[in-house]
Amino acid sequence: MDAYVDPEVREVGDICADTGYFSEAAIGDIENNGEGPTVYCSVEKQSHHRRVEGLLLKVDPLSPGDDAAIKEQMAYRPETK
Repeated sequence: MDAYVDPEVREVGDICADTGYFSEAAIGDIENNGEGPTVYCSVEKQSHHRRVEGLLLKVDPLSPGDDAAIKEQMAYRPETK
């Protein structure tokens, strides 16, 4: 199967997905306890009307911690720089 995938894109570092693709089980399988790529997936609909200037001034929220549920970690990741 790898023969059909361009060598430049065979290794995946991070994955970005829309709300409709959020699944705790799937993300757990992909991230594989830190062995797989990091997933950045929105867990709820958000406004798309943000400006770059506002995002640059935004302060990162407090981390939910390593023992937090996957959904809580996913909600945190897109809110960070």
